[in-house]
Amino acid sequence: MKITLGIEMSTLSTMRVIYCHPIFRKCQYMQFRGENETLSNKDCEYLLGKIQPTIGITVFQKLSPDFDYKKILHFSRLRVANLGNMPLEDLKALDSEIANLGNHQFKEVDINEFLHHWIEGNNRKLRRLLLDGFKNAPNWEILLKDISFTEWNPREREKNYTSKYTHTEETIDCEDGKDFKNKNGQRATVVYHSEFLDFLMNSMKLLSFPVLIFSEIVRSMGIMEVYQTFRVFEKLSTSSQSIIAMLPFRFELSQVSRRMLNRIVLARIPVRWIGVLCGELDQIGFYEGHSLTEKEFAIKFVKTPRPVVGQIKVNNVHLEKDTDERTIYCNSNQFGYGLLHVLAHLDKIFYRMDIALGFHLSTLSTMRGILCHPIFRKCHYVQFRGDGDILSNDACEYLLEKIQPTIGITVFNKLSPDFDYKQILHFSRLRVPNLGKMPLEDLKALDSEIANLGNHQFTETDINEFFHHWIKGNNRKLRRLKLDGFKEAPDWDILLKGIVYTEWNPKQRGRYYKSKYTHTEETIDCENGMDFRDKDGQLATVVHHSEFLDFLKPSRNERTTVFHDQHTLRVRLCTRNIRIQTNIDFPSDSCPMSSIKLLSFPLLIFSEIVRSMEIMEIFELSQVSRRTLNYLNLARISVETVNVANGIGKYPFQQIIDCNSNQFKSSLIHILTHLDTLFYRMDIAFGIELSTLNTMRGILCHPIFRKCRYVQILGDSETLSYQDCDFLLDTTRPTLGISICCKLSPDFDHKKILHFSRLRVPNLGKMPLGDLKALDSEIANLENHQFTEADLNEFLHHWIEGNKRKLRRLKNKEGQLATIVYNSEFLDFLIWNERFP
Repeated sequence: MKITLGIEMSTLSTMRVIYCHPIFRKCQYMQFRGENETLSNKDCEYLLGKIQPTIGITVFQKLSPDFDYKKILHFSRLRVANLGNMPLEDLKALDSEIANLGNHQFKEVDINEFLHHWIEGNNRKLRRLLLDGFKNAPNWEILLKDISFTEWNPREREKNYTSKYTHTEETIDCEDGKDFKNKNGQRATVVYHSEFLDFLMNSMKLLSFPVLIFSEIVRSMGIMEVYQTFRVFEKLSTSSQSIIAMLPFRFELSQVSRRMLNRIVLARIPVRWIGVLCGELDQIGFYEGHSLTEKEFAIKFVKTPRPVVGQIKVNNVHLEKDTDERTIYCNSNQFGYGLLHVLAHLDKIFYRMDIALGFHLSTLSTMRGILCHPIFRKCHYVQFRGDGDILSNDACEYLLEKIQPTIGITVFNKLSPDFDYKQILHFSRLRVPNLGKMPLEDLKALDSEIANLGNHQFTETDINEFFHHWIKGNNRKLRRLKLDGFKEAPDWDILLKGIVYTEWNPKQRGRYYKSKYTHTEETIDCENGMDFRDKDGQLATVVHHSEFLDFLKPSRNERTTVFHDQHTLRVRLCTRNIRIQTNIDFPSDSCPMSSIKLLSFPLLIFSEIVRSMEIMEIFELSQVSRRTLNYLNLARISVETVNVANGIGKYPFQQIIDCNSNQFKSSLIHILTHLDTLFYRMDIAFGIELSTLNTMRGILCHPIFRKCRYVQILGDSETLSYQDCDFLLDTTRPTLGISICCKLSPDFDHKKILHFSRLRVPNLGKMPLGDLKALDSEIANLENHQFTEADLNEFLHHWIEGNKRKLRRLKNKEGQLATIVYNSEFLDFLIWNERFP
């Protein structure tokens, strides 16, 4: 479902809570309406943050004098009927494909400067710029000053230009247009018609050549057979993996029929990895299996032609093919536009698509609009590149917010002197070759599984302090920490000071340690390693090799008999006919340092356990066949609620499955993600013990928690600060309500929780009466407050005047009945749904 939303700005105050619903994230296009209204920066920022339109916006009302135009310049479709005093620099920063700007103050001199800006290679996505306010023809001498242009030549371009804004198509007569080219050879036309000045670019679509020509090129490269009939679907079942992985290019992207697309989607064809490189070389790569080095097929966007086997020119698009490298080259001025269309199309075709994004920091200014596209939320891994570039806090925060990688990041650039390391410490995989002056306290806060840190300033004394920190039971997720800068063996006396360690004992652990970063596996010889344990008996090894100091946790075959206190994951699944209540207990360390998957016992044993509990016929989650998974998806099995309790819980369960694992947090993500794959609809009710927030921050950033309907914040002796509340609400985004069962800080901002439909705060504290009047909930339970009878009287008068329309026993001016009742130490204010005359 695709939504187009028109908003009357006068209704914004009453509609704020409505717009918080995630259904509006499906909005593609949005209109701001209101003839007498003025759009402020605050309202615009709020609406764009909540709705996040993916295609474009239209603004009909006037803009405030201090309006920040930069926040709307990245939309593919942009129409502003009353532009006002927009600076010329903002016009130069325009990142739209089609823009319609009215009531502006640009003159011919300004437009001439913009045209020169475009000729230099900027505004690469722009395909049409429409400006009004020209009742008479413009002064062409000023408008085209110092620009080499030509009149219309029917041999070089067509007379009419067709422009499609969203669904409507417009044809512009360009016979009287002036043609010129930018430095990359792209043609543009500026034409005057009907009080408008139109700046038009050739609309060269990615791979915009006939399908027969494309099929011949691809066949000659030995990549695949290209068919035009529905027999392709039958051919897929016997095709090799390499051909299947490149299915999207079986047709020209714009010519795949809806029927064919549906059949491809139902086939659930897997794609392993798609690599996207932005910077010195713009390209999209398709990789074989789990390898990120063995590339099967690539589309490269280049500025200048290269020596290739063959070359063809269709519709002014130069297409080159390289048979040996299996590469197709396209014009680089269409990378951003083409990239989004390719990735969005692949996402429709393939059941699962993982993106690895390599990003050159020097391209950030031109790529901001592209990175706002939701397709990049499927990004697993990000690389920041650029030898001479420095990664600042602002750039890092912006990129991580837009892309939200779920596995890890690599930062090849240098970091700014004031860089905040805390924003990258939660990633499962972390590599920073130029770490710089990272504080020791940040190293202690490391929440990664595998970290590779280079050019650091840590000494043996610092590392010894980190080891002692780990021995006390911290950094529970860490499985490998690799530090460079040790050309010679470290001073072991300083490094292991105050630590009880032993030499290698083959009866205790294996000689070799295998570490898998993402797809590549590395083997480390630990014969010369020093072994020691933490307070819970977990084993670790520190070894020196090849200028590196490696801190390792032994592999999963470690033999041990140590068992400790348990961490609990509670999952309750409610289907139409069966209720499953499951308690999954994880000892802190039942198998030291090993990576034990959730439910990692044999399938037959697991199935017998659940059969004996009379729950259902079930398979181990990691072993469900693809065919079974497709049946489950098609069955649209509904799941009402999944309850996840972290920390302290008081929920009795009769049917319990106990699993041994020291990876509660990572297993939590895996099981919720898998359940989300299995079930058509999954809603999560999340309870978090506030004392565990610091260790759970990285986990909560996972997008699976965006399915959260209800949140409970627990902790009798804890105090909830407004920063922690902001973080929890931003990561979980509950759509139904929250319950805060801990104390609130003295400076707590109550306004941020007043919009939830269901609200419970047992320790309200000093909430201002003004905030009570602003309450926008349907049902609210507020205890330990400081409101007096006089305050409540004022609130009741506030309701009688017609406020609090959503609140659900006085009779207000609209005839709605309310009732006040006292029972069991509580004063209840109830509103009836019926209306009385």
